[in-house]
Amino acid sequence: MKNTQKHTEEPWGLDRNGFIRLSEQLEFCREEIGTENEWVPIITLDEEGTSGVVALTHPINAPLVAAAPDLLAALRFVALADDEGKLSITGATGTRALQAVRAAISKAEGVK
Repeated sequence: MKNTQKHTEEPWGLDRNGFIRLSEQLEFCREEIGTENEWVPIITLDEEGTSGVVALTHPINAPLVAAAPDLLAALRFVALADDEGKLSITGATGTRALQAVRAAISKAEGVK
């Protein structure tokens, strides 16, 4: 499957020491309204609609950020299937693929 989705190139990371005050971030977001750099909210959904904002991101990254919980669930499924012997991935390529899956899970869960 060819990847046609455009988003900010990796690597991405979490800067735990570079916190920006919310007031500064909101001012930046206000300044960008109506420009190509306008940010969009990533929201949680409940039965009645929006229940909260969990992140702000550039529109080109929004689909990837919004898909993160689903991607993590899929990676966990693959890792668990391998742990239970229900997945047959062999050879160096399979080993590297599973290492990448486990590394992505660890990164998503904040494990160093």
